[in-house]
Amino acid sequence: MTSPVLQYGRVEDWIGGLVMDGLDSDDLPDDVALTGSVKLEPMLAESAGGIRVPTMPKWLSVQPVTCQYVNGRLTHRGLPYVMLLAPNEATNPTNWKWQASFDLRLNGAQVVRKQFAFVLPVYDPDAALVAGRNPTIVNLTTVQPVNVPGSGTGVVQGPAGFSLSGVEIVEDGIQFYREAPGEPGGQVPVGVPVPLPAGSGEVPADSIDAAKLAPALREKVESAITDTEADERYTPVLTADVSRPGLYFFSGAAADGELAAASSVYRSAALASGSSRLKLLALMDSTGDGFGNPGGPDQWSKVWPLKLAELLRTHLGRPAGGRGWVPVSNPLAPGSYVWRPSTLLPTTATATDPLGSQIGIPGSLWLQRGHATNVDEVRWTLSAGVTSVDVVHTGYGASDNGLVITAANTAASVTKNSIGDRVVTRITNPGATIDVHGAPGVGLAALGIVEYVGDENAGVTMWNLSQGSMAAHEYAAWITDGAFSLRPMIGSYAPHVALVCLGANDYSRARTTTQVTTALETIRSSIASVSPGTVTVFVLRPVDPAMTTEQAPTATWAQFCTAIQSYAAGVGAPVLDLRSSVPASGGGLYLGDKVHWTEAGQNAAAAAALDYMKVGV
Repeated sequence: MTSPVLQYGRVEDWIGGLVMDGLDSDDLPDDVALTGSVKLEPMLAESAGGIRVPTMPKWLSVQPVTCQYVNGRLTHRGLPYVMLLAPNEATNPTNWKWQASFDLRLNGAQVVRKQFAFVLPVYDPDAALVAGRNPTIVNLTTVQPVNVPGSGTGVVQGPAGFSLSGVEIVEDGIQFYREAPGEPGGQVPVGVPVPLPAGSGEVPADSIDAAKLAPALREKVESAITDTEADERYTPVLTADVSRPGLYFFSGAAADGELAAASSVYRSAALASGSSRLKLLALMDSTGDGFGNPGGPDQWSKVWPLKLAELLRTHLGRPAGGRGWVPVSNPLAPGSYVWRPSTLLPTTATATDPLGSQIGIPGSLWLQRGHATNVDEVRWTLSAGVTSVDVVHTGYGASDNGLVITAANTAASVTKNSIGDRVVTRITNPGATIDVHGAPGVGLAALGIVEYVGDENAGVTMWNLSQGSMAAHEYAAWITDGAFSLRPMIGSYAPHVALVCLGANDYSRARTTTQVTTALETIRSSIASVSPGTVTVFVLRPVDPAMTTEQAPTATWAQFCTAIQSYAAGVGAPVLDLRSSVPASGGGLYLGDKVHWTEAGQNAAAAAALDYMKVGV
């Protein structure tokens, strides 16, 4: 807590970049949000780097503050502004400035914005508005100095020019000609002949060749390519754009990946993600849930399905977004993972009451105050710049007013009924954390949250509902059980693409290739029954032949993959084959068990998936 004699100023900013017009309804340049950060630093070098507050008395070191830009807005702890110490009569000195320096990027490229200093007034929320704005709020855009343009020289249109059409050596020099339709020969002289230098005259046709040139120039002439070679090397190759008849793109431009080429549904959704959400779903075993401790990914956002969403945003030119679906707890025992989705409370709890195998949502928990020594409260730490969170929960019984959602921004907190199946409660502007628990005596099922960073209505969203150790037939049982939440959750989400990577545990447990493909068809058809527009993509992962299996396999892993590919071709489902992209022999890609992936392996899988899902424009 600071002294009441200290006062503060409020700083805001909004930035963007104009880029070439994209695939939207107009023909104007597009205004896209920049990303990056701004460092706000007090200019106090002359006062030994700090200030004095004589009335306390106390010397204070005023530290720089770095804020991120999220969707083009300066953001600090989830809020679209930052509060900084402002000079006033109680401080010595009483009139220092703050300096802003920037590290900005547009689609990964550096953007230059020069640093500048500004005066920071004390923020008064009740100040009279001037031109509709609070004059005590500093907007970096309005206080940034701008150079005054110099006076330019006027330019007017002159007479029409002409091109030379010929040249001739005449007795008294060189005569140039221009086109003149209607004149004899179709051209007329331009001025008088240009005199040749003394001693010059007719030059024999064979007197200038490469052998007579200076060595350096001769080498260039002799190494020059022929006209035919130039045509082959430099003539642009145009390829018809099948989705936009009459338009072509250069062969060097980004082409569609396999999925965009195979699915117009996916391609259209990806291109429209600037105005609507491209929704992705992952149903996988430990290939997709970040299993592995030590050595696995240390954050949920580093698991490869979420990395894929991040890469797709960059590829499609979309702003950064939230993590999408975030589970309540780890899908399996938390000790099997480095990453944690949340903090489980109270810290003295000795057990959890997991619901994954009862409702089909990985990581879901039953929360009930005073129930044995179980976890009864969950707190998520949210991404920087979070704009809203959907809390997904289920409650049973009569109306209870027993669901308590507490946000770091207390104004966003709510207490409401917990009753209902898969109820979604949106919390806008929650701040840095959000906490969920039941009132005393009230039990509820916490299924997970959906986190947004400005991507509620547009961008790329991933729901990763993967769980380690799952076999294909187990997911098939979850998705067909009418009492489970998995299928209706998928239906409400209506993903454009479902990435299904299953089969390795079936291989390890002596199930047959027919059993696997039957289970995969159950999953695919169940998804289609609640979300007819979803494109289900079957993902093939590598398996080390030396991997220790639970039982003797009924076929080789290569035969399992061939069976899945054959089945997929029969139902028209695309296949993403990662076996060569994350090879079992790949150095640094696997943990010591040769099964689960390191962060480098996660990144390799995401990069391969991006190549498969890229969209040419």
